[in-house]
Formats: sequence, structure tokens, C-alpha cells
Amino acid sequence: MGGLAFPGWYSMNLKAFQGRYAGLVSLGKTVGILLLVINLAAAFVLERYRIARTAIEVGKLEDEVKQLHKNRAYLESKILDLESLDHLGSIASERFSLKPPHPEQIVWLSDSDFASIRSSIARRAIERLDFLYANLNIPGLGVTSAVAKERAAR
Repeated sequence: MGGLAFPGWYSMNLKAFQGRYAGLVSLGKTVGILLLVINLAAAFVLERYRIARTAIEVGKLEDEVKQLHKNRAYLESKILDLESLDHLGSIASERFSLKPPHPEQIVWLSDSDFASIRSSIARRAIERLDFLYANLNIPGLGVTSAVAKERAAR
């Protein structure tokens, strides 16, 4: 029972098979190896094609980025031109018939005047906001209600 025992005619037929079809087995191995090489070559070519296509797409995107940078620079220069004092002056004179002020029309203010103007502007803005939001019931003002209760308790 050390191994499988085959009848004698089987081993003879196996030798006969190997002798008769040895060329086919060799041809099968050759075809198999050839198919493997063809598949590897096809995979290599397809990968190179994908790389080339990706490189073309990257080139197109880089060109698009360059064009967008040029457009941005153009638009920024256009904005600077539209914001320039010369352009604003020409619009003021052409559309609204405004003229540059005469020297006697100019009022010069000191730094102390600016402080009073700033505080009055801020005070008026706060008063306006106070008026606008006076009738709104805003939830989450627990601090003011707590303060009111403390004062009521005193």
C-alpha cells in the first residue's frame, strides 16, 4: 500500500501517448508562452497609452491654468483702471456734469474734528440699530434677564 498500483497496460499506453503526442505538448507549451508574452506586451502598450493620454490631459490643464492666470491679471488691471481717480473723475464730469471743486469750496478738518465726527457717526449707527432691533424678541438673552432679576431682588 505504499503507492498506487496501475496495471501494466496503463504504463505502456502512457509511454505510447507521450511518444505520439510529445510534439503537441511541446506546441501547447510554446503557444501558451507565446500568448503570455502577447498579453504582457499588450498590457505594456495599454499602460503606455494611458500614460500618454494622462500627459496630454495634464498639458491641456496646464494651458488652461495659464490662460486663467492671464485672464485674472487682465481683470485685475481692468479693476485698477476702473477704480483709478482719473477714471472716476471722467465719469463724474461726463455723466453727472461735476467739476473739480474750487479752493474756497474745500473745508480742511483737523484731527480733533475727525474724532468727534467718528464718535458721532458711531453713536448714530448704534442708535439706528437700537431702533431697528428694539421690537425684536431675540431668544438667548439670558444675561439681561438675569441682571433684571438681580436688580428686582435688590
